[in-house]
Amino acid sequence: KKFTLIILMLIVSCSVKGQVEFAPVGAEWYYERLIMNYETWKYEDVTYDRFRSLDIVEINGWQCKEIELFQNIDCNGDVNPYYETRYINQDGDKIYEVIDEERYLLYDFSKQVGEYWIVTHYDQYDDAADTIYVEDIKEMTLEDGTTRRIFVTSSTEGIIYCNNIIEG
Repeated sequence: KKFTLIILMLIVSCSVKGQVEFAPVGAEWYYERLIMNYETWKYEDVTYDRFRSLDIVEINGWQCKEIELFQNIDCNGDVNPYYETRYINQDGDKIYEVIDEERYLLYDFSKQVGEYWIVTHYDQYDDAADTIYVEDIKEMTLEDGTTRRIFVTSSTEGIIYCNNIIEG
C-alpha cells in the first residue's frame, strides 16, 4: 500500500510540475496602460492598473479565480479610482476570462514559436479579434528562484496585449 501511495504521489506531482498556476490567491500584479488625450488623439502618459487574486469561486462548473482590478486613473487621465471584479479560469495551459458564464480565451501557453491564438474582445462600440503571434519564447528566473517562460508576442490589433507575457 505504501508503494502504491508513493507511485500515485509521484504521478500527480509530475503531472502538476509542468503547469504553472495562474494567479494564485493572494498574488498581485500590475499592467501598464497608456493614457489617451482625446483632444489631440495622442497617448501622453502612462499609468498602471493593479490586479489582485482574491478567492476561488465556481462559475458554470469551472473553478475560477476572483480577480480585483483597480484603476486609479480613467482613460482620460483623470483621477477616478474604481474597482472591478473579473473571473479567470485556467484549463491546462489555456487561460480564460469568464463573462456572463461564458469562457473567452486570453492566453494559450501551449503555443510554440510561429503559432498563434485568437482573442475576441468586446466593447460598447465594436466587436473585434486580435490574432496573437508567438515570436519567441524565453525563460526568466524570478526572485524566489522559480523559472517562468516569457512569450514575446505581436498582435494584429495591439489593443490588449503587450510584447512580453510572463507565464503564471
